[in-house]
Amino acid sequence: MTTTTATSLNYSLQALLLPRPDPIFAEIFPLRDRNDSAVTQPQLPLETEARIIPIRPKLAIVPKDLFLSDAELDESEFSRQPTKRELLPEPNIWIEKFTQGAFEVMAGRRNGAQFARWTNRAVYFYLQHRNSLFNVAPKIHHVHICEPADGIAEATVTVRLGDRLKAAALRFEGLDGRWICTSLMIC
Repeated sequence: MTTTTATSLNYSLQALLLPRPDPIFAEIFPLRDRNDSAVTQPQLPLETEARIIPIRPKLAIVPKDLFLSDAELDESEFSRQPTKRELLPEPNIWIEKFTQGAFEVMAGRRNGAQFARWTNRAVYFYLQHRNSLFNVAPKIHHVHICEPADGIAEATVTVRLGDRLKAAALRFEGLDGRWICTSLMIC
């Protein structure tokens, strides 16, 4: 078998040229003549030359004002909305569980994507790039929480990692009816 390639306008078309049938097979499987009455379906009229129609991608111009910057997105009506303290869950257990999970991410024992909903972008990327820092399972040692304003909780947490202690400072803001970690610092 041989192949030939025809190119036009950077599009390629391959045609497969088949060899003539072997005379031995012609006796076993005779080819029918085009005018044979055994053919039940009429032959479709085909063009003799192949036409290649180029497909050009269509690009749409999008105005710049459709995209919002991060500062504009934070101020827009679609951003996270503050929530009053009485509508939020109790921060004590929540902060302890969040800190335990964050240290498990940094120990490589938990997937950081689980925290996307409970953090802002900066904290989420901080957790994603700080995995596998510790070799031992973290254990919460002490949690101290203060609420400086309505819907804001700040916490300092000490975490035991084997024989060592690590300190973490966290800030949570009540947004969209849940606590969101907006700042995380580990010493």
